[in-house]
Amino acid sequence: MRIKLTGIAALGVGVTLVLGACAAQTDTEQLREASGPPAAAAPTLRDCSKIPKVSGADLSNCDLSKADLSNANLYNENLMGAHMSGANLSGANLSKANLSKANLTDANLTR
Repeated sequence: MRIKLTGIAALGVGVTLVLGACAAQTDTEQLREASGPPAAAAPTLRDCSKIPKVSGADLSNCDLSKADLSNANLYNENLMGAHMSGANLSGANLSKANLSKANLTDANLTR
């Protein structure tokens, strides 16, 4: 970046501030371009406490943290993106369940 300054030698402090602002703006623009497009926001978790516990219920993106799902039949269920941290899944049938992007941190998965 080239800036031509004429006739303002007595305003050295002002010139320094202007140049600093230009440099900061240029750095911000460069960072924005280098980082690429903004990341997609994570989907909002749904409150699934009212969903009936029947086979075939859509449990995707549900907040099931600390839920007691022991011995639940979750065969072929859609649990994509579900938040099940700390949930009790002991004895649950998870065969063919879609668990992609599900959070199972600290979940009890014992048989």
